[in-house]
This record gives sequence, C-alpha cells and structure tokens, in this order.
Amino acid sequence: MQRFASLFVVPCALACLFTAPSWAASDGSLGSTSVGSFDLTLDLLDAVRISGMQDVALGNISVGSLTPGGAQTASVSDICVFSNGLSGQYTLAVSTTSGSLALDGGTSTTIPYAFEWDDGTNSESVTATGTMATNFLAARILACLLDRTATLTLTIQNDDLIAADAGSYSQQITLTVSPL
Repeated sequence: MQRFASLFVVPCALACLFTAPSWAASDGSLGSTSVGSFDLTLDLLDAVRISGMQDVALGNISVGSLTPGGAQTASVSDICVFSNGLSGQYTLAVSTTSGSLALDGGTSTTIPYAFEWDDGTNSESVTATGTMATNFLAARILACLLDRTATLTLTIQNDDLIAADAGSYSQQITLTVSPL
C-alpha cells in the first residue's frame, strides 16, 4: 500500500511543478514575452429620468370674472426627460391620487381638467389617466442642456369652474416615463 501511494504521489507532485496557474481567459506561452488576453463585458441598462417638475398654483379664481366657454391654462416648461435608450424615445403614463383627472375639493364637486404634453416634436392631449399613445423624444444629455425639453400645459374649462362649489381644490399628478 505504501509503494502504491508513493507511485501515485510522486507523479502528481511532478505534474504540479510543471503546471503554470491560469491567470487569464487566454494564456500565453512560455518565452521571452508572453501574451494573455481576456474579455471585458458590460451590460448598460436603459435608464430614464424626469426632472424640472414644478407645482402649479392657479391662484384665486372668481367665477364672476370667467367667460362661459373659455378656459384657464397654466404651463410648466423646460421639463427634462433623459433617456439613454437606443431609440431615444420614451412613453409617458399619467396617474393621480383619485384615479381620474379631476381636482378634488373635499365636497361632492370635482373639477375636471386636461393637459397636453409636448416634447417639441410630438404632443398629445390627455383627458384620462393611463399611458399616452405617443412615443416622445428624450434628451440624450442628462442635464438637458441645449437639448430636448418638454412642456406640460394644464387646461380647466370655465364652465366646470362656474358649476363647482366654492373651496380649495387640489390633486397630485404622477408622471411615469419609461424608455423604449
């Protein structure tokens, strides 16, 4: 048994002396120079970012000063949507605290509104929550410097304001951008 062990151990020890460790995916050969190589891989995932959002306050509105059939509007411009996706496009989904585009005054009355999203090339009017049908163009620079920005324009019909109960109305709107 001892003779068998020495016959097995000695060749294994000799093999270990002459086997070089593998440090790279493709090892070089023994010589005055040796070249090894390896692959470097990276998966850069799609990313989007919306910035430049601002609260919108329409102020005090007197129904006596409103013209029936008219509308009140407010705009937020220079909203930046960045995307590093290959297409440079994004979709926009709209959600609200109540699930509809209507300001809540804590009474039985709500005031519906609509808004338009304009990326400078494409625009779409929105009257309900959900994902918009238009594919919008994003900025390719994260800070949107001298690049694409979007404008959000809110519209409330004067007839809806005239029909509403007096009070304070509000709603939180959430915009979700997704790369294409």
